[in-house]
Amino acid sequence: MTFIVADYQDITRLGIVGLIKETFGDKAQTLTADSLPSLSSLLDDSEESVSAVIVDCISNGRDSIDLFHLDDIQELAVRHPNTVWILFSNEIPEAIARRFAAENQFSLLLKTVHSEEIVSALRLASAKERFICHGITNMLFNVPQYNEALSDLTETEIEILKLTALGKSVKEIANERFSSFHTITTHKRNIFRKLGVNSSYEATRYAIRAGLVDLIEYYI
Repeated sequence: MTFIVADYQDITRLGIVGLIKETFGDKAQTLTADSLPSLSSLLDDSEESVSAVIVDCISNGRDSIDLFHLDDIQELAVRHPNTVWILFSNEIPEAIARRFAAENQFSLLLKTVHSEEIVSALRLASAKERFICHGITNMLFNVPQYNEALSDLTETEIEILKLTALGKSVKEIANERFSSFHTITTHKRNIFRKLGVNSSYEATRYAIRAGLVDLIEYYI
């Protein structure tokens, strides 16, 4: 198996290379890239054996360019669908985390995590699976301010909100729940009023932020 480490910090590259060596021994080969062309070339030359690319492309809470632009990463990911990409950064803004958490090719890892989480990400990458660290998971789903309004919803309204967030139409929800079109419409009107939203789109965003709907399930 082959890992490619793309990070502008020498200490980070050396640390990741050391963890890979410690975890896999001689079973793993580690390559490094210092530019987009060199990374692209390494992937083209080693595509069949590359398990993961560990890349730092975000910093200071912004969608910025430290080493690679996120759009370049996604373009390379499309060209190399069998490679897992580990976005490894000091900070990963919520908008970026949500953007990539729904794509199975991408792992999300903060540099502040314990080495055990890094090793877990590497082991899963070797099996072509992705990993999201606890810090990112908590950021995506630990949103108590959204749960307060949910306490005003009945069990039926919460279930209808979930189905709405998954893209079900009023007719589909009515058929699934053996209810009338009018009954589901009334429930949705009450849900919107209680949550302070004006559309199914806004209700869906609320449901995702409140953790009612799994991001992966939503994007399927």
